[in-house]
Amino acid sequence: MISFLTLFLGLMAGEHTVEASATGPVATVVMQLDGVEVARIESPPWKAAVDFGKELAPHELVARALDEGGREIGAARQWVNLPRQPAEIEVLLERNALGVARGMKLALASLVGS
Repeated sequence: MISFLTLFLGLMAGEHTVEASATGPVATVVMQLDGVEVARIESPPWKAAVDFGKELAPHELVARALDEGGREIGAARQWVNLPRQPAEIEVLLERNALGVARGMKLALASLVGS
């Protein structure tokens, strides 16, 4: 339903653009940093600037997909500034109205390039 397109494998401080991909009846994407809402996006692209602060501190970044009624229908999370694998991939299946997979989106990140 929702997945990060921006993957943070290295150390982050300051402001960075964060992008998510969402499928299904998503009306709003809410970005939270350490449990605090830092962005509310009402339409695609699901992209916002997030300030990670001046210090290299660990953070939990969460993207929540909400439907028209404000109910959560999906969530994605990643840890920032903590040890992670040197490369990661996110896979988001795109489904039709019957729930059948009809495609997918891939987000790839590596310490040596995207």
